[in-house]
Amino acid sequence: MNWVRDFNFNAGANPPIRNVEDAPAPMRQEFVDLVFGLAEQNPHAVGEQRLHRIIAQSLGVGAAGQPYAGFRYAAGRDGGRAEWRRVYDLIARLWPEFNAAGLAEQYREGVNRILAAYGCAWDLSVQGHLERVLPVAAQAMVAAAFAELSNPAYAPALQLLNAARDAYDDRPRRDRDACSNIFDAMESVAKIKYQRPNDTMTHSGK
Repeated sequence: MNWVRDFNFNAGANPPIRNVEDAPAPMRQEFVDLVFGLAEQNPHAVGEQRLHRIIAQSLGVGAAGQPYAGFRYAAGRDGGRAEWRRVYDLIARLWPEFNAAGLAEQYREGVNRILAAYGCAWDLSVQGHLERVLPVAAQAMVAAAFAELSNPAYAPALQLLNAARDAYDDRPRRDRDACSNIFDAMESVAKIKYQRPNDTMTHSGK
């Protein structure tokens, strides 16, 4: 059970549309509360001083040995001053620390509750990578496509689909690469499914 935004989450409140490419100031403080909450509850797994040092150095800030007002305050101050993209870098950077401590799922769930609450365009995956959030219907279609392409016969198409997803998740998003790879994946599947290896589909590339 994750305590992050527990009342709001269980009340079934609808999060805003997931298209915000930003890291609002209150969201940053909630993230600091999450990571230090995990550290405080698991002091033998994640030390607060080490956590503060990682946060500071990951953001390119000098880490004081005993910061004024404590480690939480210093982390909140440094995170609050960072350029918004660096906050997401920090989210991904801390995942292996909590994974090594056996707290990856608690960390991931807490992060995703916070991101959803602020309508941020990404979720943290089980592998610790930030991925863009799709509408539910589109997400179901993508999952079905990956399941179908797990057939070894479609290995080239699966590789192209993975490349398309990487382009879509990239910052900034590479729309042309995403579309081009999706088109090529469709062509690859069609050649195999209809046994017409020499046929090609045409597209403008625009």
